[in-house]
Amino acid sequence: MDLRDLWKVIQKKDVSALEDVLNKIGEDESHSLLTAVHKKSGDNCTHLMARHGKLAMLKLAHQKFGLSLEQVNLSKKAPMHETASNGHADIVQYLLSQGAAVDPLKHADWSPLMMACSKRNNLKVIKLLVNAGANSGLVNKDGWNCFHIASREGDTETLQYLHKNNPLLCKEVSKNMRSPLHTAAIHGCTDAVSFLLKECQLSYEIIDSCGSLPIMDACRSGSVKTIKILADLCPGAVYKTDKVGRNCLHISAEANKPTSVNYLITELSMPVNLPITLKSISQGQTALHLAYKEGNKETVALLLSLGALSGVKDANGDMPADMILVRRPVYGVQS
Repeated sequence: MDLRDLWKVIQKKDVSALEDVLNKIGEDESHSLLTAVHKKSGDNCTHLMARHGKLAMLKLAHQKFGLSLEQVNLSKKAPMHETASNGHADIVQYLLSQGAAVDPLKHADWSPLMMACSKRNNLKVIKLLVNAGANSGLVNKDGWNCFHIASREGDTETLQYLHKNNPLLCKEVSKNMRSPLHTAAIHGCTDAVSFLLKECQLSYEIIDSCGSLPIMDACRSGSVKTIKILADLCPGAVYKTDKVGRNCLHISAEANKPTSVNYLITELSMPVNLPITLKSISQGQTALHLAYKEGNKETVALLLSLGALSGVKDANGDMPADMILVRRPVYGVQS
């Protein structure tokens, strides 16, 4: 038997099948296979068992063969990372009962709690880790804490729990100055956006290092419900610009989000031909210029149907159709 065959048993069968295999090959070969690591990932069988929720197998490997419960792979992932991110509360509980570290950091400084928060409906695991002393204030290499990550997933139950446990988490910003509200908005997590605004009292006017407001990220998501929540708080925010002069309509067109474009123009009455006024390489460009530039066929067609002018020139004298990228042409759209 080789490592691949053993791992198929671990993934697809139960502990009795694994015991049968190990008994057949003998204790020495069993120990050798169980401790062997995958060349590309550095995983051993404890990572695999934790990932797939095989508690009985993990107990066998640990108690009978003495395998470490804190072995790290090439990404510095421990079994605790694997089981936390996959929502296996029983294995988390076992690892903690055996003294496994609650806050090991894998590459990019992700803790098991962060990994747990990257999965929706994983509150049982999150509570186990927090109750065992996991530090909710840890940040990864990008400056994200577990609250930012939960905001990305939009799981309001998790957000409520984390906020109650540590009310300061929601106030932290990442290294590029992005708040949890930016994160929830760009992923179109409407319920999370509402929670962050009402319960956490985050400001809808906060800007990141690029000058982006949360409503600009909502436009990037294409979620009309999320845009509406933020626009209702400050209707004029859709006209504000980021550091390169783009407003919400420009951003929506560039991101190829026709739902956002349509809502901004038809419901919020944004003029379709508003140019970028900031002196930059994009000065004078309209939403149509930006949609053409990115090869966004559907958005180009929508803008033209809503009255975008194809003959408008930017500061460089280029018209929208002049912006078509050679590698991303917009076929079949008339300028």
